[in-house]
Amino acid sequence: MVYREYKPESDSYVSRPSKSHRTKKVPRNHIKYEATKEHPAQVEMYMEDVWVGTWTITKFSGAIPAATKNAMLDRVRKLLDAVKAAREEANGLEVHPQKVGATLLSFVFDGT
Repeated sequence: MVYREYKPESDSYVSRPSKSHRTKKVPRNHIKYEATKEHPAQVEMYMEDVWVGTWTITKFSGAIPAATKNAMLDRVRKLLDAVKAAREEANGLEVHPQKVGATLLSFVFDGT
């Protein structure tokens, strides 16, 4: 599925609307032979497709653009390299516990 255009009001990519129809199976009777006083009627049941309606389908995608994704991945790689270097350096130092999760996530997602 190729999403054609970006809609800022829904903050997503939107496909072109496509139309489809729907049917439902309804049982019907077909009388092969009418009943007589000696024999009952011979009736055959079959299923008939009956038109229910038409649907318009529009698909939405919240996928981020490739350029944004690649920029985020580059920042993650830089962060990974920095963490490895800091861990090597910290192995020789005495450190105090810190909470840095919010700072790391803002770097990855915002680049700040």
